[in-house]
Amino acid sequence: MAKILLKEGSAPDTPAAGYIAPYATTDSELLLKDDTGLIIKPPYRKGADVASAATVNLDTATGDLVDVTGTVTITAITLAEGKQTIVRFTGALVLTHGASLVLPNNAANITTAAGDTAIFRGYAASIVRCIVYQRLDGNALAGAAAATQAEMEAASSTAVQVTPGRQHFHPSAVKAWVNFNSAATIAASYNITSVTDSGTGFWTVNIATDFSSSSFCRIAYGGELASSGYLIFNAEGASAAGTHPIRATLSTGVITDPDSPDEINAVFFGDQA
Repeated sequence: MAKILLKEGSAPDTPAAGYIAPYATTDSELLLKDDTGLIIKPPYRKGADVASAATVNLDTATGDLVDVTGTVTITAITLAEGKQTIVRFTGALVLTHGASLVLPNNAANITTAAGDTAIFRGYAASIVRCIVYQRLDGNALAGAAAATQAEMEAASSTAVQVTPGRQHFHPSAVKAWVNFNSAATIAASYNITSVTDSGTGFWTVNIATDFSSSSFCRIAYGGELASSGYLIFNAEGASAAGTHPIRATLSTGVITDPDSPDEINAVFFGDQA
């Protein structure tokens, strides 16, 4: 039986066409080199780190699992057709989507984070595809863009997503609300700075983020007067973009505070500035 003797750490010349040549790495693990000079890596081997660069050569990586270090933007990857390499990024860099580096991000670039992993596969015509990308934090790689204030106000797009910080711009959303008592003490509220007690049966609600004009919808209601029955809550004069006056009266026209319960509520809809 013939034996191949290998000198540890040596690398032979590129073999003749149609042949492969073996050589051993410094840890005595067998690698092969084909007639193009390409190193054929065994599976499940952690290779040496690869520094980020405009073009990262994964064909010369010493394993099929490597860490890519640094923060240099990557615009191309060299990886022969049929070959596959798993990459872990150790820092934040930009992977640039293009015709030769195809990313699974709806034709958008990917900004990596430390610990993110990706699987790259070589295709014909020097095309490399990222077939899997996994963020360390578990978040989705891509999603619909966040709606702008204008898109929320238009209320027509079905291609963007609603975020917590902008949902209130939709015409159907309440822009401000408040629950308070006759002494103008607020129990709970949203987008309200304060309530001013302007006298018996009178209050002014002060809104934090104003409406774009004084033309907005306001609804007020509250408790009754135990000795006389229900109260009517309506506007005491004109509203401004950031304030709304409220008056409580009996059906007889007498202005009074509620006491059963001692509670006033106000809700506001409209277009904010």
